[in-house]
Amino acid sequence: MATTEAQLASGQDRAQIIPALENLTSKPDGQWSLSAPGSGVEREFRFRNFNLAWAFMNKVAEQCRPGSQTQDYNTVHILWTTHRPLGLTGKDVKMANVCDEIEREILEEDAKKRAEKAAKQ
Repeated sequence: MATTEAQLASGQDRAQIIPALENLTSKPDGQWSLSAPGSGVEREFRFRNFNLAWAFMNKVAEQCRPGSQTQDYNTVHILWTTHRPLGLTGKDVKMANVCDEIEREILEEDAKKRAEKAAKQ
């Protein structure tokens, strides 16, 4: 297991979680690592292309939908970098700007839907 100690959420069964966590993080098969400061697990997944990576995320998102085990999956972390040539490029900066614009659109749509729902009540 990673050198960082797992910081379990209140009320979690340590006897159940720690062995499962050790299976995820133990070498040679474990590909996950405990995130700093130990309050999560992380792993990098690589796919042949963007479409396969997105298909993977869609399938994962289905497992996180409301009514599933938890509803606390509401944060997205994106790292834009270019592999050929290696490093930050104008494409990465452009895509960061695209993400900002899409976020604005989604938040505006969400606010509109919430307002419509509130008006009906």
